[in-house]
Amino acid sequence: MPPDSQKTWREILAETLSEFFLGRPENVAEWFRRVAVVSFLTFASFSTFTVVRYPEWISYLSPRSIEERAIEERLAEDKHLRQDIFNEMERWFYGHRPHGLMLVSWHDLNALTGVWVRPRGSFPEKEGPHTLTLDMRQLAGPFVFGECHSVDSLAMPGKIMVACPIYTSFDVWGYVAAVIDPAETSPEYVFRSVRSLANRLRGRIYGQ
Repeated sequence: MPPDSQKTWREILAETLSEFFLGRPENVAEWFRRVAVVSFLTFASFSTFTVVRYPEWISYLSPRSIEERAIEERLAEDKHLRQDIFNEMERWFYGHRPHGLMLVSWHDLNALTGVWVRPRGSFPEKEGPHTLTLDMRQLAGPFVFGECHSVDSLAMPGKIMVACPIYTSFDVWGYVAAVIDPAETSPEYVFRSVRSLANRLRGRIYGQ
C-alpha cells in the first residue's frame, strides 16, 4: 500500500468511514455520536430520495394557505363557516325561488362535490362526489377567467343554469349556480344576483 502522503482522497475517505462505522467506540458518548450521525445520514438520504422521486409529496405535506384549499376542505375544517354558507344559500333559494340552486366544490380536474344542492333529488348528477359533467365542460373556460356563464340545464330541459365561479388567485375552487326558466325570470337579473351571491360566498370562504 502506498504511504499516507500518496493516498487518494477516495482511499482516505474509505478508511475514515470504515474506522467510524466498524471500529469499536471508545466510550458511551462516542457510541451515541455514531448513532446520531447514522440517523442523520439515513434521514437525509431518505429525504433526498423522496424529493427527487416523489416531488408531489412535498405539496401534500407542506401547510397550504386558505387560498389553496378547495371549498369542500374549507367547509369541513370550519363548522361555523359551513353553517354560515348554508344559511346564505338557503336565504337566496327561498328569496328568489329558482327551480334549482347548488354550490359545487371543484377540487381536482375531474373531481367535484355538490356540497349544497336544492331541491334534493332533482339534480342527481350534481349531488355529492361526481366527475366532470357535460355542462362543466362548457363552463370551465369562462370560469378560468372569473366569468359567469349560462348553459342549458341537463336535469330540467327547457330551463337554463346560470353559474358563477368561486375562485382565488390560486385556482377556481367551485361555483354557485341557479336553474331558471327564462320565460319566467330575466336571465340578466339572475346573472347579476348569482354573481353577487358568488362574491359573498367567496368573501366568506376565502376572506376576499
